[in-house]
Amino acid sequence: MRKLTRLPLRSTFKFFEQKPSVFCYHSSLFNNTIDRSGAIWKEPEELAAESKIASMVRVDHAGELGAVTICKAQKLVLGEDPIVNEILSQEVDHFATFDKMINDRRVRPTIFRTLWQPAGYLLGIGSALLGRNYAMTAHEAIETTIFDHYNEQLRDIYEMSNNEKENVEHKEEQPTTSTKLSDTNNSTIETDTEYFFTSQHQKQEIKEKELRDVIKQYRDEELHHHDIARDANLDRNSLLYNVVYQTIAKGCSLVIFLTKRF
Repeated sequence: MRKLTRLPLRSTFKFFEQKPSVFCYHSSLFNNTIDRSGAIWKEPEELAAESKIASMVRVDHAGELGAVTICKAQKLVLGEDPIVNEILSQEVDHFATFDKMINDRRVRPTIFRTLWQPAGYLLGIGSALLGRNYAMTAHEAIETTIFDHYNEQLRDIYEMSNNEKENVEHKEEQPTTSTKLSDTNNSTIETDTEYFFTSQHQKQEIKEKELRDVIKQYRDEELHHHDIARDANLDRNSLLYNVVYQTIAKGCSLVIFLTKRF
C-alpha cells in the first residue's frame, strides 16, 4: 500500500528541470505517483527510510549541542582545563556540521532542545563541582554511550543501503518504459525511465555516504575523548565513581531514546 505525503508548493514546480534547450521530467516523477495537487505517493519503505535518516540527524544534532553545553559548563568551574578544551574544540566542529545538515535536509530539531540545554549545564557544573575526576567520569559515560549509538546508526545506514540496492536490482529486472519529451524546438526526445530511477538512487546513495562518513569520523573522535578522559581520571575504583558513571550513562541513553522520536 502506498502512503500520501504532500510536498511544499515550490517542490510542485520541480517536476520539470530546465536544461539547455530541453525540459526534462524530474526524477521523482518516475519513482512516485504524483497528482495535480502536488501530492506524491511514496512507498512505505521509502517513507520509513526518510524518517530514520531524519531521526539520525535530529538526535546527533541534539547530542553534539549537549556535548558543547556540558564542556562550556565544566569550564565555568574548572577553568582552562586542557582535556576539556580539547574535547570542546572538536565538539564545536561536530555541532556545526550537524547544524548545517539539519538545515540543508530540512529536518525538524528535537522539541526537547529547551530542556536538554539546561540539563547539560546542570550536568557540566554538577560533575565539575564534584571534582575534576568526576568531570572526566561524565565524559567517560557520555562518550561510551555515544560510541555505541554511532555504531548502531552505521549498521542502520548499511542495512538501508543494501535494501535500496535490492530494490534497484528488482526494478532493473522489470521491462523499462519510454517517455517522449518535447524540447523548445518541438522535437521529440525518447528517454528511459530507468535512467531517472538509477539517477535518483545514486543521489540518495551520495546523501547516505555523506552521513555515514561523518558518523564514522565523529565516532572515532568520541572514542578518543573517552580514552583521554579515562586516562585523566584518578578515581575510577570508588563507589561514587560507579554511581555517577551509571547514572549519566542511563540518562544519556534516555535522552537518545526520546530525541529519536521527538
